[in-house]
Amino acid sequence: MLKSQNMLVILIMLFALSPVYAFDYLLFVLQWPPSFYIKNKLYERWPDLLTSEVACKQGQSFWKDQYIKHGTCCASSYNQEQYFNLTIKLKDRFDLLKTLENHRIIKPGSTTTSNAKQIRNAIATVTKVFPSLKCFDIQETLYLELYLWDISICFNPQATNVIPCRQSWTCDPIKRITLPP
Repeated sequence: MLKSQNMLVILIMLFALSPVYAFDYLLFVLQWPPSFYIKNKLYERWPDLLTSEVACKQGQSFWKDQYIKHGTCCASSYNQEQYFNLTIKLKDRFDLLKTLENHRIIKPGSTTTSNAKQIRNAIATVTKVFPSLKCFDIQETLYLELYLWDISICFNPQATNVIPCRQSWTCDPIKRITLPP
């Protein structure tokens, strides 16, 4: 699905730390651009777009770096395999791309525009909580174009409940946001 849409989609689960280094909640992020069984599932949902599928599965340096960057703070609760299995489970449970497609916010293979309010409302239909959105702008012409950077959903530490994120980034609720294919 990801390859057919030519879209860089990276799943990242961030763990927010309290001052004593025990995490308070899980943060599941769908980011725009930019065992054998587990390797195949990981590659389908979290591909390394800078190398071939074979090289990615053999070397696994991309996933190793992602785990070191985003998963090691929860190592007391989730080992590396559990971390990636949980990431896959959350991605499948909350298929945000499909949700955005069902709400006619994105169309596979097409650049679309929407606004933060529509995107947040669509995601809340499956999570029951508004996500945090991050946008960035680019001076393409005389006008600044706003692009979606990522959609974040927070969970309790056991990943059983969606909770409101403490730090809620959001894009301008009215401005048009570009969503590339």
